Amino acid sequence: MGSYNVPNTICRFCNCSEPQRVTEFGKYAHAMWIPLFPIGKTTVAECTSCLRTIEQKDFPRDLTAQMTQFEGEVKRPVWHFSGLIIVGIFILFNVIFG
Repeated sequence: MGSYNVPNTICRFCNCSEPQRVTEFGKYAHAMWIPLFPIGKTTVAECTSCLRTIEQKDFPRDLTAQMTQFEGEVKRPVWHFSGLIIVGIFILFNVIFG
């Protein structure tokens, strides 16, 4: 879905105060590899110094607190709903021409 840097956070592995790269991955229900609708997301942070990654459940408090400023930057892509759009067009086509 997207990534952003969270500055002034301390990595608990290398104790470096480099920015953390937070990345959000979207999960979606699909049929035949066509995404129908979103069902959740996974968030991980990567230290830009030592490149260690941690999951959101293991985020330190300072990272969680600073992350709230940036959460609005990442939007769910439209293609996560492409299956619903295709089904909607199919139903609309059948109603109009059926």
